Amino acid sequence: MAYTLLADVIVPEVFNNYTTENTPDKSRLIRSGIAQAVPDVVVPDGGDTVNLPFWGDLDGDPQMIQSGTTITTNSLSAGKDVARILYAANSWGAEDLAADLSGSDPMVRIADRVMAYWDRAYQKVLLNQLDGMFADNIANDGGDLVLDVSSEDVDTDGLTGKTLDGSNTIDAAQRLGDSSESLTGLMVHSKVYANMKKNNLIEFIPEASNDVGFGLYLGNYSIIVDDSLPTADGVTSGTKYTSYLFGNGAIAINEGTAKVPTEVDRTAKESKEALFSRKRFLMHPRGIKWVESSVASDTPELAELALAVNHHRVYDKKNIRVVMAITNG
Repeated sequence: MAYTLLADVIVPEVFNNYTTENTPDKSRLIRSGIAQAVPDVVVPDGGDTVNLPFWGDLDGDPQMIQSGTTITTNSLSAGKDVARILYAANSWGAEDLAADLSGSDPMVRIADRVMAYWDRAYQKVLLNQLDGMFADNIANDGGDLVLDVSSEDVDTDGLTGKTLDGSNTIDAAQRLGDSSESLTGLMVHSKVYANMKKNNLIEFIPEASNDVGFGLYLGNYSIIVDDSLPTADGVTSGTKYTSYLFGNGAIAINEGTAKVPTEVDRTAKESKEALFSRKRFLMHPRGIKWVESSVASDTPELAELALAVNHHRVYDKKNIRVVMAITNG
């Protein structure tokens, strides 16, 4: 009698190519434009960080030409952004996969499940990075990228709390001043999303390349809904919801190649099989330098990504393409 094993349907080279080719089509962060690869940046096989050098902008008042005067030549400033290389993995047992293998192509089904998992996992990594970024912003930059209109006390009917309506969205974007038009994406909790729908300001445009299924807000912002976004209880009854506005390419997401990206293992004596998936990548808010002040081991844990001391802004505020809004829904 012949048995079909997980190792028979997962050919690592084919599997890896399939998932790599389909990642841009599946990832909501990439499809929305929030996350983009940085050109010419390679995630190296060794090391902990990647340098992302950048040029400053041209500055200074215009020099009025007068008879007998010379024009002063100014220098062009440069800076260095630094991203942390992250190493992550997960594994799933064959019993969990077995129920889904019947009636469909197992290679495609398993690959889709793994891609969907990493899409959610990358969003979790991003949210922890943003926690650290904005903790640093509040501690060291006066919270100049944060709009907090939340109330500590909300009546049971919810009517006294501030929701993320069109006015508050515009006020949050205005944190970037005349660069506010660079913001094109919005990540919100499902509670906030429900209130947005009630205000009838969401359009569903399937043919829009940046509509990842949740619609476009105010005709401009592609929406991603994620209940992993931070919430906090007020002093009495007010629940506070954190939302983020993003510009295109606000987040760098460059993939490297793990030494063994995909592996299948069988423990015969226990009649168990397991699929292992490994990632080596960078997920980095552009312009927020990783300084690694508090990391206990080889790779930062999610909680360490969220520490203010591991982040430091190196871009001018107007060139940062993420702002935070805190509302009651």
